[in-house]
Amino acid sequence: TEGRKRHTRRRSRERSESREDSSSSSSSRSSSEETEDTENERLSKLEELISKQQEEIKALQVDNKVLKARLDSKTNTTENLGEDIDVLQREIEKCKYDLVDLADEIKDLKSDKDDLKDAVDTHEKDIRELQTEVEDLAECCADRPAADDGFFIPLIKRDEEESEVLPK
Repeated sequence: TEGRKRHTRRRSRERSESREDSSSSSSSRSSSEETEDTENERLSKLEELISKQQEEIKALQVDNKVLKARLDSKTNTTENLGEDIDVLQREIEKCKYDLVDLADEIKDLKSDKDDLKDAVDTHEKDIRELQTEVEDLAECCADRPAADDGFFIPLIKRDEEESEVLPK
């Protein structure tokens, strides 16, 4: 539109100048034909320029549509990435809580292991004490003769997972 306004202004100026020239001087028909030819050349050049500019505008409009499509695609991708980031952040928070829970469970398991070890140590100590008592009883009873009433004193020997009850 700006180009057309300039074109229209130029044409008006050229017409007014050509009118002034033709009215003020009495020139021959050939000089007006030359002027007309010059104007026609200018008009054709301007029309070519306008045509080229229109083609450039159309090309720019096509490029603009392509760029808008790319921008929309990038916007959608960015929105999707934003949603993915939100989901991943929630997953990270969940994993943090899970890790805290697992750490608490490990702590409890270590405590239970220590408690079980203490219990096993206590039971082993009790078993050793009982074995000592049984050995003491066996020594005490060994001095007495065995009765025929079928009374047996169980003696426990501890051999690699094997227990045996021996009569006295």
